[in-house]
Amino acid sequence: MTISERVKNINPSQTLTITAQALKMKREGKKVISFAAGEPNFDTPENIKKEAISAINQGFTRYTASSGIIELKEAVVEKLKKDNKVEYKPSEIIISNGAKQCLFNAILTLCNPGDEVLLPIPCWVSYTEQIKFAQAVPIFINTRQEEVFKLSAAQVEEKITSRTKLLILNSPNNPTGAVYEEEELKKITQLLLKYNIYCICDEIYEKLVYDNAKHLSIASLSDEIKEKIITINGVSKSYAMTGWRIGYAAGPEEVVSGMSKIQDHSTSNPNSIAQK
Repeated sequence: MTISERVKNINPSQTLTITAQALKMKREGKKVISFAAGEPNFDTPENIKKEAISAINQGFTRYTASSGIIELKEAVVEKLKKDNKVEYKPSEIIISNGAKQCLFNAILTLCNPGDEVLLPIPCWVSYTEQIKFAQAVPIFINTRQEEVFKLSAAQVEEKITSRTKLLILNSPNNPTGAVYEEEELKKITQLLLKYNIYCICDEIYEKLVYDNAKHLSIASLSDEIKEKIITINGVSKSYAMTGWRIGYAAGPEEVVSGMSKIQDHSTSNPNSIAQK
């Protein structure tokens, strides 16, 4: 059987491969400490479990709107306003099957074949494969330990070409833990505006910051830059809900609408019970 070049061009997830191996070894009775998937070391909070059980008992087990229920979108709007100091409308929010699907939808919505996507490394393994699946081109930018693995504005500008469409920024970062400060982000936003480049900002680890580090959402810096930012987040890491598969994205209405169309024809709605 001949599979498509699009699929031949991508690699399996190394994270999930290692996770599957670790689970297999545990089933065999072996003692395993897994450094694969980012699983929190605590359980889903009891109040969340109770809400899910209540949703099942109330029969909330059917299809919902493809892009998520309005109550959850409104809760995300309120969360972003309170925690991240950035205001959105429900029409600028999409709920997906995990932050990973939000990323996938966003990259497919924004990128045409041959577009270039700036990607700081080291990075989470799925960014590269999602870019390749969209038939775009990952342009890697090396970050260095002596600079605490942070991307500088000068490094970004050096890699910009006429084909640059997108920058992916992950802060707090997986796997390095780097957290960008306000002045660093401001310099990068100036380039995004200057060269008309979008930025996907993956903030899934926003609650996992330590010492004196403070997370700042890049979209909060100005109304002008907000129009170039797609913020990705979810409940997996902060609330130990990795298996519940609820992620969300916030961004310009046109982009979110495009992401919703992809979701319409792929997975439809995220888990109805988990949305509650």
